[in-house]
Amino acid sequence: PLGTLRGDGSGDITTPGILRFGTSVKATDKLTLNAGIVYTMWSSYDKLAIDFDPAIPRADGTTVASSTAEKKWDDVFRYQLGAEYALNDSWALRAGYIYDETPDPDEHADYIVPANDRDLFSLGVGYKSGDFFCDLAYTYLLIHDRDVAARPTEGVVPSEYKNGDAHMIGVSIGYKL
Repeated sequence: PLGTLRGDGSGDITTPGILRFGTSVKATDKLTLNAGIVYTMWSSYDKLAIDFDPAIPRADGTTVASSTAEKKWDDVFRYQLGAEYALNDSWALRAGYIYDETPDPDEHADYIVPANDRDLFSLGVGYKSGDFFCDLAYTYLLIHDRDVAARPTEGVVPSEYKNGDAHMIGVSIGYKL
């Protein structure tokens, strides 16, 4: 065993530019419809490079001073639709749908981020009274299946992403001052 390793790591990452477009239309006195598109320019994320100080010792006696993983991600879109129906001045019902594309192509898929396109279906309810508000939301995340070929030199084993999903609940409570 090499024991406990201590040290610093550093690197630079170019975060992607993001363009957002959206609209909201009050279809009736009670119904508001929303639509949006988010364009994320992940192609700026071409590599993940980390320098280690001190270098990390290997079992064979050599050391590793840095690590670079090629990313070459794609620019992607996220499509969003939503609706809110006001039952009265206090209560509102909400529903939404999102289709979110994955930025990492098959040849650069890894285990750092979810590597699949995703569908998100949401339902919610909101309550407000004066300056107090409370929102409750449920989202079902459906992750598309995907196969990733092995890339042993990068630590990626043959992988299958199958039947992925998640259930998410959100609650927010607030008071406007």
